[in-house]
Amino acid sequence: MDVFLSPRMGKEALTLDKGFTLFELLLTLSILTLLITVITPSFSSFLTQSQLTADQHKLQSLLSLARMQAVTEGNYAVVCRWDGVSSCTGFDSSNTLVWSRGALVFSDKNNNRQLDPSSDAVLRIVEFSTQNQVTWNRGELLVYESDGSALGGSNGTFSIIQGDQILTLVVSLTGRVRRGA
Repeated sequence: MDVFLSPRMGKEALTLDKGFTLFELLLTLSILTLLITVITPSFSSFLTQSQLTADQHKLQSLLSLARMQAVTEGNYAVVCRWDGVSSCTGFDSSNTLVWSRGALVFSDKNNNRQLDPSSDAVLRIVEFSTQNQVTWNRGELLVYESDGSALGGSNGTFSIIQGDQILTLVVSLTGRVRRGA
């Protein structure tokens, strides 16, 4: 193929237009829309599962800390429903309650199961995801005795709920924590 260049036509005559056709743009947009439609529900499910698992791990770690502290120091370690500031919401050990803000662990030096700022040490405060609902079926607190067991009748289940998905942690009378089915 011969290309004829006149003296007036410079290199511009050989350049081709750069860009996309309308068909190429529409095809790309339709594929992108299809991918977003397919990926969004699975990403949402992944995000929900991640939030549930994160709160389950936080809570399991907190319970392990409380149990270890009770055994190490030889006195009660209390896990209670956190009030969002620096204390527990109450000391009721019955009913199923939502621990919406989080949990607090303190070393109970005088073994009265109540947080006394003058004598008891707050060990850790854990906030839960605002997307999850965390419940404990034994009220507002869980007390570990000096041998690591749960104080009389304190065995129970923590449930971490988001929508229709539920993860559980079961605390036995011996104080051991396991993930529920």
